[in-house]
Amino acid sequence: MGLYVYRRDTLLKLADTPAAPVELEESLEQLRALAEALAKNKAALREARLTREDLEALSEVLQKMALDRAFGLARSLAIYHAIPFRQRRIRRMYREFVRDGDLVFDVGAHVGNRTRALVALGCRVVAVEPQPDFARILQVLDAYGYDGVSLDLENVPPKDRMALSAFVSDLGRKIHARGKTLTISCHTGPGGGYDTYARIVARHMGKHIPGNPQVVVQNAPGAGSMRAANTLYNVAPKDGTAIGMFGRGIALEPLIGTSPAQFEAQKFLWLGSGTEEAAVVVLWASKDVRTWADMTSKPFTVGGEGTGSDPDVYALMLKNVFGVKLKLVSGYPGTAEMALAMERGEVDGRASWSWSSLKSFKPDWISGNKVALPVQLNLTKSPDLPDVPLIGDFATSERQKQIMKLVISRQTMGRPFMAPPGVPADRAAALRKAFDATMKDPEFLAEAKLRGQEVNPVTGETLDKLLAELYATPKDVIAETKAAITGN
Repeated sequence: MGLYVYRRDTLLKLADTPAAPVELEESLEQLRALAEALAKNKAALREARLTREDLEALSEVLQKMALDRAFGLARSLAIYHAIPFRQRRIRRMYREFVRDGDLVFDVGAHVGNRTRALVALGCRVVAVEPQPDFARILQVLDAYGYDGVSLDLENVPPKDRMALSAFVSDLGRKIHARGKTLTISCHTGPGGGYDTYARIVARHMGKHIPGNPQVVVQNAPGAGSMRAANTLYNVAPKDGTAIGMFGRGIALEPLIGTSPAQFEAQKFLWLGSGTEEAAVVVLWASKDVRTWADMTSKPFTVGGEGTGSDPDVYALMLKNVFGVKLKLVSGYPGTAEMALAMERGEVDGRASWSWSSLKSFKPDWISGNKVALPVQLNLTKSPDLPDVPLIGDFATSERQKQIMKLVISRQTMGRPFMAPPGVPADRAAALRKAFDATMKDPEFLAEAKLRGQEVNPVTGETLDKLLAELYATPKDVIAETKAAITGN
């Protein structure tokens, strides 16, 4: 079914217009397809007591017969997209009724031949298609450009049914692979630095993966990445279509975190990290706590995201290991909400904020001197912050240094991407290769720069090695670190 909405004057004009050849062609083509199905499946049709004219019942029977989906999809694509004159005729017809910039609804969009024509005419099109297979094709067309659809039938003789069958079956398999969706689960809500980074990667990574799947971002905020990581590890499909981008500290949760960690960090397929991060304590400049001396002598509040998140872990380390007089107010869904809380005065600051995220998300805070940066939470200084002291500068004992190193080593994890365990070896290799290629992609690098996102990639192999070293830390240091940042 197709639902078309026109202006009154256009509708009157349409009513007086004789049927166009393309209308007759489409109707005849559909009847031929139905007739062919009837001829092939007489027994099923007799059992159902259907007639050729009973189109609704025929549709139900065809579904029950579980005809080859790939063949059907490819056949529809070949019929509606591969024949050049069909698109030209459709555009010629619709050119009489729409103008550049018109909003058009294509309800029952099928494989998008009308949508494609309307887009080419400059219309804004809302395509509605309830059948999942066809909806997936529409997503592919939208992702790769409607005019980028090109199906080569020149080498297939029209009368050679075997050759045509082989062509459309192969095409169906390719379209099915191309229409797959790869989902990046991001642990923060929309609008923050992590979310922005994930969406930039999503826009470029698909072209480096065989089959060129569409890559989408799914926000899964809460519990400081824990909920999303548990889901990725235990529930997400293990076919290479699901990956995650979580807080850098998630890899250490089974080691120094709490019981909600229902995964083994070293069993994740670590694809790599977009950047090795620098982190800073961020305090609202209008408050009376602005320096390290203030932090160790005056009470103040900081926001957190939940157990295992960087803001929470670093806050507890500062409080329990270095004696900072802070109060942690946890439970904010993500960066955007915590920033708003600081602006409203609900909290005085945040105990850990990625420098790359801060300067891209709130550049006006930096340029307007709205925040103070009393200390860096890194092992080495960021080149951007030569005058901001390191947390190590305030360590007064060897055990403080050991605990600090175990906690802060997560900065090397940066902005990690991972897949669940059990992804087949060939797909795992393809994902790692695609991630590495994305990090070198000129278009990705240009967009990252435009949006103020740093790219200093770390390979999946490097992350594997780092985790092996961290998980070999002496047990007494692990126990004391865990007690300091969890209270357990």
